Parts: sequence; structure tokens; C-alpha cells
Amino acid sequence: MRHQVRQARGARPTRVVNRRAKGALARTEEGRRRAAGFIGSGLRDGSLAPVIAETFDGLERIADAHRLMESNTHVGKIVVRVP
Repeated sequence: MRHQVRQARGARPTRVVNRRAKGALARTEEGRRRAAGFIGSGLRDGSLAPVIAETFDGLERIADAHRLMESNTHVGKIVVRVP
């Protein structure tokens, strides 16, 4: 399985699964087990983590988060923290 290392903003390096490899793995039961093992081990050791585009604190910032989502200029997840 090919993967690359990408540095997320303010985070440890993350592993990114090649899209073609991910699709091929999910076609068989053995492939699904291998993919689940890869993802599980990456989450446990911290080498696999979501890329966070931006974090908004509080529901009063929800409109800003939605504007960012609509702009389609972000890379990664948009997080809204609710107190």
C-alpha cells in the first residue's frame, strides 16, 4: 500500500492513503480487515489524524464556518466547538 506523509497545521505528520489503494482494499473481506487495521493503528499511535482547516469557537461563529464551507477554499475539516 502506498502512502505519503503530510504535515497538518500544528500537528504531527499524518499518513494519507492513496485513493486507488483504498478503493481496492475495500472490495474484499481481507482488504477491509487490512484497511481497518491500518486505520486503527494509525489512530492509536497518532500518525493518522484528520487535517483541520479551521476551528470556530461557539455557536455565534457558525455563520463564519458555513461561509468557509461554501467558499470551497479550505483543505481539511471545519470544526465548530460548542461550549
